Amino acid sequence: MELFGSRRAEMWHHLSALIGGKYVDAAQYQSERINAEVGPWVVTLDSVEGIDTLYTRLRAPFRNIAGLRFSISKIETVDGRVTNLGGHDITVGDPFFDETFLVQGNNDGLIVELLNDPEVRKLLEYQPSVHFEVRDNEGSFGPRFPEGSDELYFIALEPINDIEHLKGTFDLFAEVLHQLTVIGATSQEAAGVTI
Repeated sequence: MELFGSRRAEMWHHLSALIGGKYVDAAQYQSERINAEVGPWVVTLDSVEGIDTLYTRLRAPFRNIAGLRFSISKIETVDGRVTNLGGHDITVGDPFFDETFLVQGNNDGLIVELLNDPEVRKLLEYQPSVHFEVRDNEGSFGPRFPEGSDELYFIALEPINDIEHLKGTFDLFAEVLHQLTVIGATSQEAAGVTI
């Protein structure tokens, strides 16, 4: 495990340099992390211990001016994490995508517009396992967000041990933040909180 930990730290240092982020070692938090600015948002990349593995996750608070809620999961990775968000299952009209992903949400039009972006679609399809959602806060043990702010949250249901995959995951997250602005779900204004 020590060898993997040292290799992961080296990979995360390298990614931090690639994306212009700041690597923070595990002494300040439960695990190492990278904080990177993407436009007005601060994206936090870290890992979470599961029962028998480390999950890689990315998070960023943002102003949710459209009140958008969605959950996107690869169908083979769907487990108890997927809940009904007060919405329903959504199809985007592409048979491959609709057979590969379970999409739920509260605004079909905005979500389909987001998922029709070719770059978002390409980067999502590259992920071997994914759970991506908008949620209202970090729960009891994390920061509370100001009124009108929510969290864009991504978790890979496995550790990501490859720099290209890790960079592609970061690129996906950044592109979704950008597209949320394009479709009018958020603004170029920071949420007023960092994770």
